[in-house]
Amino acid sequence: MDDICNESPIDEGVFNDRYSKWCGSAKVDLRFLAYTEAKHDARWIDEKNVERLIQIFHLEGCHRLDLENHVPVLISEEQLHQALSRAHLARQDLLNLNEFPFITFEDDIRLICIHGKHRLIAADKFLCPSEKWWVVDLYIDGLLPQTVRDIAEEYANSKNFCDGDIFRNIRHHQRNDNTAQATKWLARLSEGKRQDLKRLRKADDLTELRLAFDKLLPFTGLWPALQIGTFHRLLALKCPEELCHYLEAVFQTWDIIFFHDESLRPLLDAGTVSSLQMRWPKYSLDDRIHIESLMQDRRIFPAITSRFLRCRILGQLQNIRYRILSLYTFLEDTKYLEPAAFAMKRLLPPKFKGSVRSQMRMCYTGRNQSNGKLECQVSEYDFQEQNINGLEGIQIDLRTDQLFLYSFRHFPEMSGINPRKDNGKPKPPPQTICEESVVGLAKLAQRLGFESLSIGRVAGQNPDAKALREFILKLRPPDLFDTSLENMQHILSSFTSYLESIKPRMDPVRPLFSSNNEREGEPIAHRCGRPFEQSHLYDRRFLFISNVYDNSLQLEKRFITSFAIKVDIFQAFFGRRWNWPTCSSMASRSPRNDQGIIQTPHNRNVEEATPVESSANRVSSQPSSIGITNHGRHSISPIASSSDKLIYAPGFENYPNETPLAPIKGIIVSGVSTAERLQSFWNTEQWRGLSIIKPTVLYDFHQHMFYKVIDEQSWHTLISTYATDYFFLIVMKKKIFIMPPPLLRLSHQLVFVSKKENYHDFSSSSFFHNKSLELFCSFIDNLQIPASSSYSETLPFL
Repeated sequence: MDDICNESPIDEGVFNDRYSKWCGSAKVDLRFLAYTEAKHDARWIDEKNVERLIQIFHLEGCHRLDLENHVPVLISEEQLHQALSRAHLARQDLLNLNEFPFITFEDDIRLICIHGKHRLIAADKFLCPSEKWWVVDLYIDGLLPQTVRDIAEEYANSKNFCDGDIFRNIRHHQRNDNTAQATKWLARLSEGKRQDLKRLRKADDLTELRLAFDKLLPFTGLWPALQIGTFHRLLALKCPEELCHYLEAVFQTWDIIFFHDESLRPLLDAGTVSSLQMRWPKYSLDDRIHIESLMQDRRIFPAITSRFLRCRILGQLQNIRYRILSLYTFLEDTKYLEPAAFAMKRLLPPKFKGSVRSQMRMCYTGRNQSNGKLECQVSEYDFQEQNINGLEGIQIDLRTDQLFLYSFRHFPEMSGINPRKDNGKPKPPPQTICEESVVGLAKLAQRLGFESLSIGRVAGQNPDAKALREFILKLRPPDLFDTSLENMQHILSSFTSYLESIKPRMDPVRPLFSSNNEREGEPIAHRCGRPFEQSHLYDRRFLFISNVYDNSLQLEKRFITSFAIKVDIFQAFFGRRWNWPTCSSMASRSPRNDQGIIQTPHNRNVEEATPVESSANRVSSQPSSIGITNHGRHSISPIASSSDKLIYAPGFENYPNETPLAPIKGIIVSGVSTAERLQSFWNTEQWRGLSIIKPTVLYDFHQHMFYKVIDEQSWHTLISTYATDYFFLIVMKKKIFIMPPPLLRLSHQLVFVSKKENYHDFSSSSFFHNKSLELFCSFIDNLQIPASSSYSETLPFL
């Protein structure tokens, strides 16, 4: 009980002082109230606030009788006695909260207001002379200074509603057809904000967006971040489909965290949202550890005290496959969408109706497009066709997505909006619109099957020729040189031909989604919003559909990279394609050794993993396979090998194999104890002088099967395949240790693995506590080989 009762204790002196000095409430003429004494309130008069309150009074009235609108005042005993005598009242009459008595004073009497000067000034301007009164709470003069401060803060905070609170209440009453209450809450907003909410409610094309906001109403902790003043900017984007996608992603995030239990949604608090938003515990080990610490210290979800529920919530958090989203990230990420949407509008008529996406659908003709295939841009100048079986219904959207990706890559020069400034770096210079980038977007639209007068007009421009013409005329002024049309055309033709002959540079690497290098990790403050300049310049070369939807890039490591953040922002707006075909086969670039990743951790039923190769050195994508001949030898399928060396894992097998293009699977040799097997494997003498590569072995000791791996790509593939349903152990200094998947390395040489369902047997064994390798070997030897084990069993991708 003590761990959740963390409220500050009541100051007994302040409580007694206030209780003893409070007399009750009464109606008092405004002319008897003073609010200028700096002793209690030194703030100046905010005329804008006064005007706002007058506007509220016009819309909904003063509501002077409501307890929350009372004004606290100080009164002396003598003044109170005279007022009660004048009104023929007893002191207890002031305690009647159902009917407040009216009291008056001598003309020179002024009661000092502790709080409420702006509402009183507004009321004096708004009310007619016969109605200029207010309800006040009376305190005998002589309150302690701390008591006065507490009363002032209490009244000031009582109506300090944020935009999110106001929006939630407006939508609650509108959905229940309670117009009077909805109007009362609307009156708290400025005229501009009220107009934006009116448009959101009335416009037919914004119905889905309104409903997307409504789905989030039960999650109370999300709403303090909402700023209704941004709605004007959001609606001007003309991207309601993308905004709906994002809000649905926010809903799915928290619905999954609360394992779809509607009763838990109101228990979400703003502090928890602030602590968790932008974290990515599924793929960032640092984030996972941080969240576990927050949960253990009860710094998140303080309203949920059940240990069982907190454990379940923590488990859900650890498996969120994207950033933890919120309304704060939503508003910030629209700052990245905004310049891209601005660029896309350049392909459309100036005053088009509907959304950008609906207009692009109308422009799609399918000209020069192959049925069942999607032309995918894999670099700024390269394209490859991709089968889109099962995705035909969204093929136009996928083409539109590629245009948006182009706009994200080139948003500074197409919108005039700069990336954010990096710390310690000079401010990016003001951007001017680059016609070449705009024309490039139009030509890409034509290539993807979009046609319209606007697109044709933009695509028909030649910015190179225009720039060259201006350059020539500057160097050779027409009044001094012969710049006739014929000469100019010849020069322009030669120069443009030369420019077209210049080959673009090819990027030889694949993007990093996560990393164990802290310098490559993206700090939490950079994980939403418009990107910073350096990360934009670096990552934009990877922002192509073949990378954005390539789930195989997602590996669990310590840190999340800036590229991963951009991918997640894009997917939040444009949808997550978990069923997207493996894109790695589309890329014609050579991969990094540590990034040759094939297996997606989100799909365990991938039938085949194919290493990504350069187009200049492409080999067969058929994985190697292992079988058993009648003589018990491993047979090797004929595959072109990049090396004439063999790989051999003594203790686990009797015969070496060729260098694999995928993990080679085998069953351990029989008749040897685990201790002997390990001793043979670690015996370095037998390797001397042999043309043999020693592999890293992944040993499934419950199935008595092993996999040999020699390259980083296959290693990551294997680990990511096993990570969901298995746990891992390594040997260090003759002791056995459990090792999280992100920390596993090819250099560990030998990794034990077993299904998580066997963990109980493992943890109840004697070696679990003392980590004894000797006892662990005995444990393995006592296990029975499952009857289902056979060479026909393989990993899903083999």
